[in-house]
Amino acid sequence: MKKQNGFTLIELLVVIVIIGLLAALLVPAVKNGLDAAKKAQCQGNLKEIGKTLLVYIGNHDGVLPEANNGTDTWHEILNDEIIMPGDNISGEGIFKCPADPAKDATGYGWNDSVTASGSNFNNFKVEDFEEPDVIGIVADSVSANTITSISGSGGGSVAYRHKEQANLLFLDWHVSGHLKSHLLYTGGASNYGLTIDPSKL
Repeated sequence: MKKQNGFTLIELLVVIVIIGLLAALLVPAVKNGLDAAKKAQCQGNLKEIGKTLLVYIGNHDGVLPEANNGTDTWHEILNDEIIMPGDNISGEGIFKCPADPAKDATGYGWNDSVTASGSNFNNFKVEDFEEPDVIGIVADSVSANTITSISGSGGGSVAYRHKEQANLLFLDWHVSGHLKSHLLYTGGASNYGLTIDPSKL
């Protein structure tokens, strides 16, 4: 009897099924790895923003910049004074979250409640804030310069881009990721705006 060369149809189907199973196992693992890398890069960006803010407040008697001084946004203020004067920062560098799908936009918003002209904390020195470890100053945001909501949708909201978590920079300069259920937003002149629920610490 003549010996057959090559694979039979059944053997080919078995190989295809095995390859399909391996792909089904590997693709989620690769995606999870990419998501984790983006979250880590985002947190690295926020840490760099924190370092930049430390330089800024060192030059301004301990006082934070405003979200918008009438001419420039907080991103532009930091960029022009500290990082690279005259550079166009839109959608680039430390001000862009790698998980943000928006193009040519900054990925982070500023908690304007602590620096707005009508706030009781306007021109406060950072060292004078009580509980700086619960006050978020910069966070992942939905296409806006300032944070005005934690809803997760619409301009001005915190954005939950990292497996339903948002990364925040706090006024004690630590960075961490939080679920929506961990965050609070309380507006008004006597409130801190974006904060973490102390019971979730």
